[in-house]
Amino acid sequence: MNLTDKISVVQEEYEVKVCAEYTYGQPVPGKAGVKLCRPLVDNAVIPITIDERNPQGVPDYTPPCHKESIEMDHTGCASYAFNLAIFTKNAGEKLLGDVFSFRAEVQEEGTGKSSITIIMRCIM
Repeated sequence: MNLTDKISVVQEEYEVKVCAEYTYGQPVPGKAGVKLCRPLVDNAVIPITIDERNPQGVPDYTPPCHKESIEMDHTGCASYAFNLAIFTKNAGEKLLGDVFSFRAEVQEEGTGKSSITIIMRCIM
């Protein structure tokens, strides 16, 4: 997964490029699932709503995540530009950490075999 080292809170979008190749260098045909999340800070306190339908409770706030499924091209790569507004212009921003979590899962066409990569990046 190709990501820049720095992400600024003023960026409107952030492009992620996922590539996969076999050990002998040929591109892997298939699709990629990409997911970007901004997790909660470690000490976040989230109210929980408990009612008859949800006796175990449901959090009143869920950290923002966005996922997409994209086709790999003939080079074995796929790109997607995430809109960062849903991660930075948020009422719960004080609950969110200064980090993004990127997850990419490449699934090989035909066999369904997959490989997962997770990378964390700090927000500047």
